[in-house]
Amino acid sequence: MSTSFIRPKLSIPTTLANIKNTFAPVMVALINNDTELRMVKIKGEFIWHSHPNTDELWYILEGGPLTIRYKAPANTDKGEEEGDGKEGSEGKEEAVVLEKGDVFIVPEGVQHCPFSTEEVSCLVVERTGTLNTGDRGVGERTAVIQDVRN
Repeated sequence: MSTSFIRPKLSIPTTLANIKNTFAPVMVALINNDTELRMVKIKGEFIWHSHPNTDELWYILEGGPLTIRYKAPANTDKGEEEGDGKEGSEGKEEAVVLEKGDVFIVPEGVQHCPFSTEEVSCLVVERTGTLNTGDRGVGERTAVIQDVRN
């Protein structure tokens, strides 16, 4: 049986050391051809955006803390269903502060804005082809995702 389809291992510490720019994600793994594991360094504030077709998982590798501000779906009164988190149905702004080792999922469609005053290295998991700027589309903050797999 051939193992030519198996990629060699990848060193997370080495890959992190090679990331020089903030807000420039690199793909370190692809799972089932539809889910990417990306690493990114963040320092400063990104833009408000959502990902209409995918959840976004954040895992803090080092540094930080990372604050993710988000607009929680609006709750409706008298037992009605919660808002869907899509633009226009957000409730009040909330925030979660993530430290090394923490994991947090931003549900699909939820407006969010990550920022950090100190550099933080993150592993981000989301659907293949997802723009880092989400529903804001292509703009000056949109990154070309570099594939650093061996």
